[in-house]
Amino acid sequence: MKLADEVSIAVAKTPGTENADAQIADVAEYLKRHDVRVAEQISTLASEDEEDVLLNLARQHRVNLIVAGAYGRTRLSEWVFGGVTRHLLLNSAVPCLLSN
Repeated sequence: MKLADEVSIAVAKTPGTENADAQIADVAEYLKRHDVRVAEQISTLASEDEEDVLLNLARQHRVNLIVAGAYGRTRLSEWVFGGVTRHLLLNSAVPCLLSN
């Protein structure tokens, strides 16, 4: 990430999302401590599924790598409800780097 031309942080806020702006600020501060300059911090209200909002943001900003946290649910809830991680892996046109 230090070698990237530009690094942006994005979050799709859905109803019930708490402290999204504070979370973005925490990530930006963490990256700054590791000499990664954040060019843009994007926080948008998701009126649709958050995974689609993130993929649309990636297309709009012409990103070439999505870095995301892969937070798991139980197998049952993942099967019933799906998940952002799985959606990104199955539908992203750009590579994804996922971490838990």
